[in-house]
Amino acid sequence: MGTHNKPAHGSLEWLQLRHKDENNRTRFGASEAPVLMGVSKYRTITDLAIQKWSTPEIKEQNEAMMRGHILEPALIEYASQVLGVPLTTPDEMYSHGRMIATLDAITGDGETIVEAKTSTWYSCDDQMPLEFYWQAVAQLACCPSAVEVIFVILDMRMRLATPQHWVVYRHRAENDIAELLATADSVGDSLDSHELPAGAIITEDNVKSLYPSPHGIKELGSIGITLVTQWQSAKSARDEAEANEQSARDALCALLGEAEVGIVDGQQIVSYKARSTGSRWDTKRLEQEHPELAVEYKKQAGTTRVLKSSLGD
Repeated sequence: MGTHNKPAHGSLEWLQLRHKDENNRTRFGASEAPVLMGVSKYRTITDLAIQKWSTPEIKEQNEAMMRGHILEPALIEYASQVLGVPLTTPDEMYSHGRMIATLDAITGDGETIVEAKTSTWYSCDDQMPLEFYWQAVAQLACCPSAVEVIFVILDMRMRLATPQHWVVYRHRAENDIAELLATADSVGDSLDSHELPAGAIITEDNVKSLYPSPHGIKELGSIGITLVTQWQSAKSARDEAEANEQSARDALCALLGEAEVGIVDGQQIVSYKARSTGSRWDTKRLEQEHPELAVEYKKQAGTTRVLKSSLGD
């Protein structure tokens, strides 16, 4: 276990601390623990591997990141009031093995960690999401003095969860701490060897990231024929389903005509209401009337890979 002076949250130095340890081994932040344990709704272990094989870079804040950054101090103040104890945001990061944790707040005795969350996915009435649980386990693993992690939540309905609502106690999590640290070691060893962990699934998006500049020819064997045939069959079924869907939509819209709502025996079964389509840039006009400005703000789209079947050609 160790401590590290914390660079500005989100800075390149902060990202680098979460990327590699002092021995240039792959390191994982506490928020990446759910990915390691296979419970993340948003990223797979392959996504994480690609991130760890890439050079850390500062990315533009999305709406969720900005919301959390702005509201986190208020949630910590709320937790302090409800708990009746002062809370501070540490100027240190804590590590254990390949895990490292940045804490939102902690009590003066170091026994209680407070994690602030703003969520558009979860309600205070839900059970603790596994993503939150494993992040808490990682924090406990990195902080030997901590005995609990308490979550303070602004939920999807704009309600504040009391800090006692979701709590992870260390004496319940010792086995999980050991499992997380072992998993981090195993996955980290694989990534350090530039290999994916056993059982990792590679998606089309992963392949585009891993191999953006394809070249050469590869013998695929009989499995290639099977997969291309399966893909073609799925495409045909999808195309047929989409055609049937559009046919039904066309007939239903024709039946509604100018009506906004359709009913059967007084019961509404469908609506077809007008709504604004929003606004968009007239790029063609911009290029014609202000070509220098258009060039200045034009962003290169880059490249992608397109999969096409040659069977039956």
